[in-house]
This record gives sequence, structure tokens and C-alpha cells, in this order.
Amino acid sequence: MLIDQRYRIKFSVSKEKVLTILNNKLSKSIFDVGKEYIGTIGENNLEIQLCNWRNSPTIIGEFVEENDEYYLDVRIGYLYMDVLIYIIFFLLLPICTISSSDYTTAFLFLGIGIIFVFVNNRALKFLKRKFFSELISYDRLCRIAKIN
Repeated sequence: MLIDQRYRIKFSVSKEKVLTILNNKLSKSIFDVGKEYIGTIGENNLEIQLCNWRNSPTIIGEFVEENDEYYLDVRIGYLYMDVLIYIIFFLLLPICTISSSDYTTAFLFLGIGIIFVFVNNRALKFLKRKFFSELISYDRLCRIAKIN
């Protein structure tokens, strides 16, 4: 995972309740209108993305038990394959166009690539804010700590 941000969330409610709350927000089919996430939720883990964006950041979480308490370790970022597409398109194409002496097209590709980096950074911040605000709305006593 690239642009990986790690968080540890401690809930005051049970693990099963948190998973059912997130599972209710998950889109099961194409006809689920109003659902906010796509992905999978297992017994001890989750991997979800926003429904709205095609190349949305991914949230990967796993429940960890320490001292008879469950914590949700969450990683928020982009998967390597999503970033690889951008690298191929916005780095290799300008190099090919520069080698054929077409500098305007190369700078155009580089400019579009820089814009995509800023848009994806905003999408990452939006997904993180939305996910954490939903968790806090269901469990006001949850604690979110950033792991370095």
C-alpha cells in the first residue's frame, strides 16, 4: 500500500457491533442505492473503498486483541496497482514524447499528472474524515490514535 497512513481505533462497543454497522453501509450489489462503501468485511478484517470514485483510496483494517481488548488497526492509502497505472501513464508517456521531441505534449502529461496527485491527496483526506466521522457517530467513546 502506498501513501500508507496507520491508525489504531479502540471502541467502547463490541467488535461484532462495529462490523455489523460497517456491513450495513456496504453495497452488496449494483442495485444498493444509498450505500457508501464497496468491498469486503470478514470476521476480523475489512477492506473497503468509497462507491463514488473509481480510483478511491482503500481502507484495510484488522482487529487485534491486546490485554483482553480489541483494537482496529486501520491502514488508509492507495493500492500499488492503482499507483502503477498513474506512474505508467504520467511518467512513461512524457519520456516517450520527449524522446520524439514533442515537448508540449510531455509538459501537458506532466501537468495532468500533478493535478491527479493533488486530487488523489484530497480524496484520501476526504475518505479518512468521512470514515472516522462515521465511526465516531456510532461510538462516541471510541479513541483514534495515529501510529507512526
